[in-house]
Amino acid sequence: MLQQMLLMEQLADEAVAAGLDRDPRLAPQLELSRKRLLTALRLEKLRAEAAAQIDVDALARERFAADRARYVVPSSRTARHLLVSELDRSAQDAEARVAALAERLAAGERLEDLAREASDDATTRDAGGLIADIVPGATDPAFDAALQALDRPGAVTPTPVRSRFGWHLIELVSVTPARQRTYDEVREQLAAEITAANIDRQLNQHTDRLNSLPIEADPDLVASLRTRFEASTAPSKKDPP
Repeated sequence: MLQQMLLMEQLADEAVAAGLDRDPRLAPQLELSRKRLLTALRLEKLRAEAAAQIDVDALARERFAADRARYVVPSSRTARHLLVSELDRSAQDAEARVAALAERLAAGERLEDLAREASDDATTRDAGGLIADIVPGATDPAFDAALQALDRPGAVTPTPVRSRFGWHLIELVSVTPARQRTYDEVREQLAAEITAANIDRQLNQHTDRLNSLPIEADPDLVASLRTRFEASTAPSKKDPP
């Protein structure tokens, strides 16, 4: 980075020595760069002023109190599953395979071991089919309904469950109940939302005021533009009416 900076300085010095900084074509570009920089600095100052105008903590507490339900962490479940896919086998073969695995599970084998041995879900197979923190509605409807129906950790689906991915054997590992987040947990999120909204509102109001200012223009110049525009858009005599 230092080498690049040094090279830029050296090339700029060479350009000045060659008189390139006096090239009349450069002036409009320099002026545009200057205006862009000044615009960015002005917007930065406006944002800082807008952020300083409000009591963020008080507004954040009001918003939290008014809509506490928004800050509830939903209940979730951790499960193990074994998948028998129908992608590489017929529906009959898949059903027969999952039935055989269900018999082994009923006979006392652990679903964790069966999943490592036979699951077609490559993303969970090495973890023994473990899927953590599943919120209601986040999975295939058939899988979700079967999982929600399990009433205690250690319970398994009484029969294989068919989803759009194939056949599943599912075990409920644990249940995490819904939890209300505290104000301290969400304060930074709320502060960021409130600050951003106030900055946007202030910037929009400021630019609206600028846009509403009267524009002074040379009448002769405006008339010449209108004449040129009308001339360029007037229909040719050869054009049909």
